[in-house]
Amino acid sequence: MAKHLKDKKIRIYQEVDGGFNAGGFPLPGGWKPIHPGKLWAYARHLSAKEFWDAGMHTEQNQEERFFTINWRNDVTPDMMIRYKDTWFDIVRVDTFEDYKGDVKLYVKEAIGGRVPREGEILPF
Repeated sequence: MAKHLKDKKIRIYQEVDGGFNAGGFPLPGGWKPIHPGKLWAYARHLSAKEFWDAGMHTEQNQEERFFTINWRNDVTPDMMIRYKDTWFDIVRVDTFEDYKGDVKLYVKEAIGGRVPREGEILPF
């Protein structure tokens, strides 16, 4: 597997419930980072060949780019990435045959109501 320079900074977020207040009423949830600070990542758009070879031209799966990060076992497809003020939905996590090396995160740009508003972004 080729090594790529991880020279971009990303932040990975997971959706969390807000819990309940003292009166038992639900509090609003939001998106919380899964790590302090930002992670170094390699980032690029999928090539046209990768896009078509993987069948990504279908309506159901719209992977647009991927990020490669150092090994983490806590990243799942229901999370989001923020990169250069753009939000991306993680579509697929590839751990490359379960070796504890790089992890590839295939993503598509988040649109509409899926994009967190500033009040929904929680601190680490």
